[in-house]
Amino acid sequence: MSARQIDFDFKFVTFALTGNFYLAALFLAFVEVVRFAEIDLTGYFRFLALGITVILLLAHSGRYLQVFFQERLLCCLICSFLLLLIVQILLVEDQFLHLQGSVQVCFYLICVLSSLYSSYYYSTRVRDVLVNLAVVLFISVIIFYPYLIYQTGMLPYERIMTRGWRLHLLLGAGNEDAHFMATLSPFILAKLYRSKLITGIFLAFLFLALIYNGTLAALLMTIIISTLYYFMSSRKKIPMLLFMIMILVLAGGSILEVFSVLFERQKVLINYYDRFLGGEYLGENLSGRLALVWLPALRYTIENCFWTGFGSNGWPMVANTIAVLHIEGIQQAASPHNFFVWSFSNWGIVGLVLIICLFYRCIRYSWHSAITSTTFNERRISVAIFCSWVGFVGWCMIANSHGPYGWTVLVLLILLSISNRYHLLKGTR
Repeated sequence: MSARQIDFDFKFVTFALTGNFYLAALFLAFVEVVRFAEIDLTGYFRFLALGITVILLLAHSGRYLQVFFQERLLCCLICSFLLLLIVQILLVEDQFLHLQGSVQVCFYLICVLSSLYSSYYYSTRVRDVLVNLAVVLFISVIIFYPYLIYQTGMLPYERIMTRGWRLHLLLGAGNEDAHFMATLSPFILAKLYRSKLITGIFLAFLFLALIYNGTLAALLMTIIISTLYYFMSSRKKIPMLLFMIMILVLAGGSILEVFSVLFERQKVLINYYDRFLGGEYLGENLSGRLALVWLPALRYTIENCFWTGFGSNGWPMVANTIAVLHIEGIQQAASPHNFFVWSFSNWGIVGLVLIICLFYRCIRYSWHSAITSTTFNERRISVAIFCSWVGFVGWCMIANSHGPYGWTVLVLLILLSISNRYHLLKGTR
């Protein structure tokens, strides 16, 4: 197999992921969704891209075997998951809905499998391409925020004081906009490492965009990710830690005051933590998700379909059963706001375990790369990948990362973790 063929395989995967991302965003943000036979155009694009990717994978399977053996645990996890989707066809009530959802999942997982060869043999090139793609996707979301901020007509302090609604554009929801930016922000920090001034301007604008966006969890996650990135990438960790402590001492009062205003409603979680941990609804978003969505969904799945779940589109059935009463007084299907609860409802304990093992495998790769990188240039990318995983897990725990944007980020992080690992291994030989 020639280098051109290998390059085409990976180039097609990046094209398919990018096309799927922007098509989904286009129909959510700007154009009314067009459906044929209950499937939108993005679904048809994924189905076509999946078919082409499978053909490429089968055509080059002889050369892939060596890499599959090298990453046999990862491949076994993915193949076991694909087998689960096939078995579920015999178990679910609505095969069409299951197949429709399975095509989406298969598309992302097959993208990973078909990119393993390039990630192994062309690890440096693959890593650099994916980092650049992450930067482009991040810019695609944040570039609309100067306009959105201008449209509010508010100063930052005024926006802080008017909580309860969120700004968004490209990704169709404030939560998704904010967590997407938070998760991919470490790659911008890694790119801007040469200029402290530009990095400072970028961080200031990112925090401003998140304040106006109004998703407080993403704002807090960005602070954690940024702090973690600079601490892990710093060659002088003790001075860095002392500097952070000094900032907290000098500006701690002002920081606490701002956060006290921002997280006013969340104080109830601290004051009545025992009731919150007991699953009681305390009138706040997080407690509402725990008491009205997560616990009922878990109980319903355990009682009715513990092992294999309700199928790849099983969540709407579960959500309709545990519908929550919104402020307007209208009963609506609950949104999961948790990737793992959503996975458990769709694929049962078998699918959930496979998903967690896949996460663990790749996060372990990224952590090992971050702590073993010997040069600053290598460390900054490795740390960015690990910090992005931290952001993505946070996104999975408290927001809707199960859509096309979350899956796109998941595929990017899996391939980045693998390609960066082999890039570093080849550099130490």
